[in-house]
Amino acid sequence: MFSVDNFYDVLHQNLLLPLDIDGYTITETTGAFDSIFYKNFIKNMNVEPYDKLHLLFWDQEPFNHDLYRTGLVKQHKAYLRYLKTNALAYSDICTEVFDIAPRYNWYYFFHGLAALDWFRINFYHVNLKHTKFDKVFITLNRLVTQDRSYRLWLVADLLHHGLDKQGLISCALQDNYGGTWKDELFNSKSYLSVDQRKLVYQEFSKLDSSLNLDYTNTPGMASAKMSATQTDLFQRAFVHVVTETVYYHDKLHLTEKIFRPITLFRPFILAGCAGNLAYLKRYGFQTFDRWWDESYDTETDNERRLAMVTGIVKHLCSLSMPELNAMYEEMMLVLEYNQQHFYGEFRKIVVNEMLDNFVGMISLFNQDQGKTVYDLNKIDVNLLKLTWGRHT
Repeated sequence: MFSVDNFYDVLHQNLLLPLDIDGYTITETTGAFDSIFYKNFIKNMNVEPYDKLHLLFWDQEPFNHDLYRTGLVKQHKAYLRYLKTNALAYSDICTEVFDIAPRYNWYYFFHGLAALDWFRINFYHVNLKHTKFDKVFITLNRLVTQDRSYRLWLVADLLHHGLDKQGLISCALQDNYGGTWKDELFNSKSYLSVDQRKLVYQEFSKLDSSLNLDYTNTPGMASAKMSATQTDLFQRAFVHVVTETVYYHDKLHLTEKIFRPITLFRPFILAGCAGNLAYLKRYGFQTFDRWWDESYDTETDNERRLAMVTGIVKHLCSLSMPELNAMYEEMMLVLEYNQQHFYGEFRKIVVNEMLDNFVGMISLFNQDQGKTVYDLNKIDVNLLKLTWGRHT
């Protein structure tokens, strides 16, 4: 599998260039919408609407309805014309994408592909299956404001019940963008309820510094890191409480965070949007409903869903270490299957899905034009599936 650092280069050389399709990438990871890698793409467009595909990659971050609809328009009035001609590559499944994306769109699981690169090191470790954990849970929370503010309440609830002594918790008092937990509490648009804010204030006021585990100042790509030191840290806990990037919206969107415990032979509890545990299962992974209630995944009320997640953590913290060790041994077939599936069949699934959806997008465009604008015979899709689906 190719490196995520060269991801767009590989797609360009093997898919876009043979068909003479322009591709442009956009990222929100800086917290602003003006990070356009190819800033001159508006000036270079001299095509009539529907005459040619212009592919915009919005695959690294959750699809943002407001920024897509208005953000670029404010910066480039010509983008109004571009909306009529572009195709969108995205990694969300959500009504926002379906409602406003162009007719020609290309879904694939970007973060699954990225995790295969970032976590490839764990494929080569042979001593990851063990019960040498001294904590019940671990939860990592770098950004805690705005869409990720639910993490504040989760951590506050764990602190309120004294469970920090049985777990490993990282949580920033100020995130990388300068926002603080206090800013969130006094934000009139915050997703946190009044009672949640009260609990957060009560518990976080007692802290004199961020809860740090592996970094003093957590870097932006922390969730993609996997050093030997971090592997040891992550394995100190029985279960990972995965706090995903998206929680409050009607999206199917998972990132590399969910795959870290899978590569480490650890069970996980998913704090994410409703339906995302089922979304993971669609890619062939098994979960842990034999050992705890996973009906939280069907709960659409955000506050109740999070309470159900923390309820599982509280239950596990009530068990003894011998009981957790026994549970871990019972889970071993599931843990082994998930790790093997991630490095094996999952790789093939996401690669095949990406290539099949690309072919589908091109075929639809040709169909609408009533002619072969882009000749798919120029691409050996089966060879790409075989090559990209192979572990390296």
